[in-house]
Amino acid sequence: MPLDVNDPEQINKTIKSVTEKYDIDVVLNNAGYLLMGPLEGMLDEQIVQQIQTNFFGVVRVTKAFIPYFKAKIRV
Repeated sequence: MPLDVNDPEQINKTIKSVTEKYDIDVVLNNAGYLLMGPLEGMLDEQIVQQIQTNFFGVVRVTKAFIPYFKAKIRV
């Protein structure tokens, strides 16, 4: 199932689809990529995109699953 961790709408649609079909107990949140090379050769936009994906992508997916897990605990 495709998931762009930089697209909040796609995150929500994917999580809704997954949680309707499966009983989720754990989220393995490992999306990311490596930007290699000398720092002086990297564009600011490249660095920002890597941080958006590798850090904020994990935060977005985790936050999107929290309501599901909270509701599951209350049942």
